[in-house]
Amino acid sequence: MKSSIKNTLSTLFLALFSLSAIAQYEIRMPSGATKPTYSVIGYNDWGSCQSDSTQTRTAICKNDLTGGVVDSAFCPGGDLVQSCVFLACNGEGLQSNFAYFSVAGSFVFQAPSEISSAKISIVGAGGGSRTKVGDGGLSGGGSGATIWRRSIDITSGETFNISVGEGGKGNGLNAVLGTSYATHGGPSSFGSHYASGGRANTSSWMGSGGSLPSGDNAYAGKNTPTAVSYSGANYYNNVTSLGRDFNESDGLFSSFGAAGGGAAGARNYGIDGIDGIVGIEWYGCPIGE
Repeated sequence: MKSSIKNTLSTLFLALFSLSAIAQYEIRMPSGATKPTYSVIGYNDWGSCQSDSTQTRTAICKNDLTGGVVDSAFCPGGDLVQSCVFLACNGEGLQSNFAYFSVAGSFVFQAPSEISSAKISIVGAGGGSRTKVGDGGLSGGGSGATIWRRSIDITSGETFNISVGEGGKGNGLNAVLGTSYATHGGPSSFGSHYASGGRANTSSWMGSGGSLPSGDNAYAGKNTPTAVSYSGANYYNNVTSLGRDFNESDGLFSSFGAAGGGAAGARNYGIDGIDGIVGIEWYGCPIGE
């Protein structure tokens, strides 16, 4: 008997649960109540121009019953949209840019938010010169190798390590850095792009230019020119890098005029070569934008 009653109650419970699960409800307004309507009564200022060249003017929407301002979503289709001219770089627009690094050392370049048509120019440092006195041979230093306006691919936000070579040391009347010879110029680089420095004369009578870099738009440095006689003594003129020659032909980068030059050598003194330089030009936003 108890088992029969228990089964009957279970069956009724399942039936009621099933009915409640499929029941539908309708929300009704109170008797005599008015359904609210909404109207656009104005617009906010135009928003900024977006990257898809559109800007939006948000509608000001009110509840017609209460007169209160409500979210614009209550007035669907009320917002205004128009086309516009999008200016990147915080509204300054895309432009031609150039940055260069001319002091010996290590630096980092981070690409801005918009960048295209990037080209790099790199010059290794010049070699130092040596005197006739103290090291057995007068000589000038060779100039650094050059990479001139090489096109590279850069994406926004990408970072590159930069190294600017230090000019080689001349020996003067006394030895420098613990050696009786002048020293070579340091290499310069932008990421994996590398230009070697000019060499000082350590084993012959002439300093030599930096070796030919790999890749396109690459040029070896210049050797020290033949000695000339000055006041009865031999003298080696300084030798400029090809960066100077290219700059003189197109006038783009005045900062490249002296960079990477090999030092002049004379009987009474050996002087330092000139530091290298690294430059990058691009179309887009300035650095930091």
